[in-house]
Amino acid sequence: MPTFKLSYFDCKARAEAIRYLFQLSGTEFEDCRVENEKWTELKPKIELGQLPVLEIDGTEYPQSRAACRHLSRKFGFYGKDDHERFLIDIVCETADDLWEEMYRIIEAEKEKKRELRETFKTEGALKVTANLEKLLKKNKNGTGWFVGDGITLADVMAFNMIYDFIPSVLETEEGTFDLKDQEVLKAFVERFKSNAKISDWLKKRPLRPY
Repeated sequence: MPTFKLSYFDCKARAEAIRYLFQLSGTEFEDCRVENEKWTELKPKIELGQLPVLEIDGTEYPQSRAACRHLSRKFGFYGKDDHERFLIDIVCETADDLWEEMYRIIEAEKEKKRELRETFKTEGALKVTANLEKLLKKNKNGTGWFVGDGITLADVMAFNMIYDFIPSVLETEEGTFDLKDQEVLKAFVERFKSNAKISDWLKKRPLRPY
């Protein structure tokens, strides 16, 4: 069994989906949380000068999405054939549509952030979650998972965006984003959160605002 080390800042952000995959697979890993004051010293030593970095048996690999796909293949969360992997990628990219909206807020001037957050809350975020619900309904009317019969990377990414990312941008507590009348997607979030391994991780992980 290879050894795994995940290096990232002391927050969820780009690393939490990777942590979810480790939890779901029951795989031990070193969760290395880099303190901000140490980052300046560490950055020149990192291949691309950015985190997260996934270390496997002593070799470091950059890029969070590449790490998610690699681990999903390794742990059995990336579909049973090319068609399922295609569908999984569609869901993941749909969830990632939120990044454009979120960066608009993150990079805005301080006086504009409140207005942009409100627009994001009532329009931008709900538009993307509505698209996610459409994709969810295509598989067994949304009563199970996004693709196939079990949890895949698609479910991890969708949950991560809804439960972690959106509330962090809105500066609210995790899991508190109101999906309004998107009842099928609400049920999915509760179903994923109720997974024993995920439930355990949510209880024990460090509480961070983003």
